Amino acid sequence: MNDSWIHKPKKYQQEINFTSARQKADDIEHQANIARNLINTKRYKQALRMIDRLKKKIKNMRMAGLASSKQEFSVENIAFKILRRNDTLGMLNDLKTKAYDSMIQVNGGDSEIR
Repeated sequence: MNDSWIHKPKKYQQEINFTSARQKADDIEHQANIARNLINTKRYKQALRMIDRLKKKIKNMRMAGLASSKQEFSVENIAFKILRRNDTLGMLNDLKTKAYDSMIQVNGGDSEIR
């Protein structure tokens, strides 16, 4: 109303450990590339298990990061954002679809994922 702050905001300064976040993201990207190689060598079930494990790991990592005291500035959350920006998450979804479709084609359409 008076063109003034009710509570003046404070400058928020947080130390972000980009090195650790990059290491976590690189490890997951490396594992995603291994899953891609499994698909290329027609080991579809193994690739699907690995992709599901990776997706669960990413989900747990993000939840742990947001639950920590640093919240959105945590190493885990920054690593998630790196993976999202590099489209590793999209690649995992595409790989899962490709592995499933290829497995169904190879087995004649009557296969179950275990």
